[in-house]
Amino acid sequence: MRQRLHVIIQLLVLTALLVPAPAVAQWAQEAVDLAVVERIREEGLERSQIEPLARHLTEVIGPRLTGSPGMKMANEWTAQTFEEWGLANVETEPWGEFGRGWQHEDYKGRILTPFVQPLHGQPLAWTGSTDGLVRGPAVIARIEDEADLVSLEGRLQGAFVLVDAPEEVEPEFEHQDRRTSLDELLGGAGVLRPVSRRSGLGRRREPAGRGRGRPGDPPHLVT
Repeated sequence: MRQRLHVIIQLLVLTALLVPAPAVAQWAQEAVDLAVVERIREEGLERSQIEPLARHLTEVIGPRLTGSPGMKMANEWTAQTFEEWGLANVETEPWGEFGRGWQHEDYKGRILTPFVQPLHGQPLAWTGSTDGLVRGPAVIARIEDEADLVSLEGRLQGAFVLVDAPEEVEPEFEHQDRRTSLDELLGGAGVLRPVSRRSGLGRRREPAGRGRGRPGDPPHLVT
């Protein structure tokens, strides 16, 4: 560690020696326009568009997988927003050939035995659709090599294949505290410290401030 620190100090000294003197003087003489800094700061704190833009992308347009209708909608909305802000010559251009598009439309699943219950799941992107309602047995298939495939020959046709074995969940018979004790919060030294989710909820944090921009308001550009 000491040797590494010595090498770093040597590199810093060498860099300082190699920098031309006029450049160092230019850095020292460069004046900071505090009025411009204040305008940039005011723009970010008073008229930020980050929240309304992110809300529209995530809650109105939704997922934007490459090649999907959602991505096309997002591109068109972005171009329209730029034009509303006063930008000229706004165009959406293709970046190349990608292949097939894909969009999640619907999924429903149920476990039928030993009793009916919902089967929660999510289709993987670019997977094909089923031809209507399908029904079949569930088979646990832990495949690690070719020999495992041979042993499962003839057993997977028409089945729902589970690639991992079910996890064993131990029952809980003892009460678990849902609140963090004062001793855990203070850490035994009278100092407030964050705690993990297992040991409790941790410290309460005040909500962060929000900007006052609205989706319909054009941003005030600093020029």
